[in-house]
Amino acid sequence: MKRNILYLFLLLFFFSYSYADEWHNALLAICKKDKNEFEIKYYGNYNEDGTKMEKEIHSKTQNTCELSDGKYELKPRFFSGSKDGMGRCGSFEYVEITVIHNEKIIFSRLVVEDCHYSKEYISSVVIVPNFPIQIEKRTGFPWD
Repeated sequence: MKRNILYLFLLLFFFSYSYADEWHNALLAICKKDKNEFEIKYYGNYNEDGTKMEKEIHSKTQNTCELSDGKYELKPRFFSGSKDGMGRCGSFEYVEITVIHNEKIIFSRLVVEDCHYSKEYISSVVIVPNFPIQIEKRTGFPWD
């Protein structure tokens, strides 16, 4: 009986000190008026480094940008769970990049389309007036 209590205590002790990694997401928006462009970059990192990264990026980001043809605004959205109601990816945090130009949505995409099956993710978006939106993608998942 004492041995069972000891095993139970040890089991509870070891599990109480185990923590899962926590992934952090952030979007950095940079208004480059001299180049007439609005750039949005995706960043991600684990645990304490991720928390630090989020704080640094939030202090530097510029969610609005006045370019030659008007005002651009980044409206980021971070949400957990299923994007399609199927119940998959419950703990996955999606990041949606939405850009508004003169009160009209001109770009809206998820950084990672699917928590299981995406083969690439959006690493940056560059908007230059009167040119197609440039989307840079990388292979794999951000946490690979």
